[in-house]
Amino acid sequence: MPISADSVLRLLDRRDRPVLATFALARALQVGRAGNRALGEVLRQLERDGRVERVRGGWRAVREGGLVEAVCAAQGPSLAIPVP
Repeated sequence: MPISADSVLRLLDRRDRPVLATFALARALQVGRAGNRALGEVLRQLERDGRVERVRGGWRAVREGGLVEAVCAAQGPSLAIPVP
């Protein structure tokens, strides 16, 4: 079964898990070892099209408006360090 860009985007566009590693995407799409190359090609094409981006830990969908999802790793009276 070929890997579609839409199926990859659906997985990456979930708010509960905004970043997924390539192996997690492969497992969720049930592509097996033979589909890893095809998945990589789809991810690189989506990256060239500006629809996904590589981040530490994997891939995520690009959000509209240029917003970046992050977790606040440390904070203080006048300090907040967002970690994508």
